[in-house]
Amino acid sequence: MRAVEADLSNNLEETMRNVLLSSILFASAALCAQVAEKPAPAPELVTKFVKNAAAADKKTIVAFHASWCGWCKRLESYLEMPDIKPIIDKYYSVLWLTVNERESNKALENPGADSFLKKWTNGVNTGIPFYVVLDSKEEVLASSILPLKPGDKPGNIGFPGDETERKAFISFLKIGAPRITVPEEAALLKGLESIMAK
Repeated sequence: MRAVEADLSNNLEETMRNVLLSSILFASAALCAQVAEKPAPAPELVTKFVKNAAAADKKTIVAFHASWCGWCKRLESYLEMPDIKPIIDKYYSVLWLTVNERESNKALENPGADSFLKKWTNGVNTGIPFYVVLDSKEEVLASSILPLKPGDKPGNIGFPGDETERKAFISFLKIGAPRITVPEEAALLKGLESIMAK
């Protein structure tokens, strides 16, 4: 009987060691996979998105965001709304590049994205979200730096929260997609109003 109990005890200990070892290996593999999944370099992504968009007769919106940016998240949510996404997807391919992360999240940044941000803002600190429309040659057709009111200095629209910013945002979209229809424009505005009401 004692021999059976000893065998059971040994088997139980060995099983526990195997479970523990497997758990450690699994956790290590998951951690390594997270570390290994570095964000793609911005130049590669921009070229890929512009090429694919041009093949589909679309323009590319390149938008800059960060994990801490509440207005960025709000813009992301807006662009994914069921009434908005099909309109945006009809005219644009949207690429989000991560910049300006806090030190603890620097690994989330797309390498080279900060260079694009500096280039496309002419070095002016605009804040984020900041976005541009690119043509098939990666040339900027429009940016979110627009005069918000006639006679104003240009400023970054960011998230278009008020009526003036919403109109500027629609103007921005129409520069890259002049075929946006009146009903689509109305839906885009309605979506912005609804997300601000939340």
